[in-house]
Amino acid sequence: MSKCQQTEFRAIAEAVARYYGVTVGDLTGLRRLSEVAYPRQILATLLRTAYGWSYSAIGRVLNRDHTTVMYSVRLITRERATDPGLQADYDRLIQLSARALIVAGAATTPVEARSAGLCILNTHSEG
Repeated sequence: MSKCQQTEFRAIAEAVARYYGVTVGDLTGLRRLSEVAYPRQILATLLRTAYGWSYSAIGRVLNRDHTTVMYSVRLITRERATDPGLQADYDRLIQLSARALIVAGAATTPVEARSAGLCILNTHSEG
C-alpha cells in the first residue's frame, strides 16, 4: 500500500472510529462483536462506495477476505435504502471523512477528498 493510501485509510478509519466510539485497532482487529463489526462494515462500505477502493484492498486493510467485504457492502447498502437513520449517519461520515482527508493532507478540497482513490499530497504551490 502506498503512503498516500495509508494516509487516506488512516484518516477515513479514524473518522469512523471516533463516530462509533471504537479504535482503528478495533476496526482492523479480529473481534467480531457487534459493537465493532457494525462500524467495520460501515467503514468497508464507505471505502468502497464513497472512495472507490477495491474489495481486495479493503480486505487487506481490514484483515478480512474480500468476500467478507463484499457481503458487508451489500448488507449496509441494502440497509441504507430502508433506514433513514443509517443513511443520515452514512452521509455524516462522508462529510467527516472528507474533512479528515483534507486535514491529513490527502486532499485539498472536499471534491478531491470524495474522488475515488484520489490522494493529493502537498499540492499548494508557493509564489
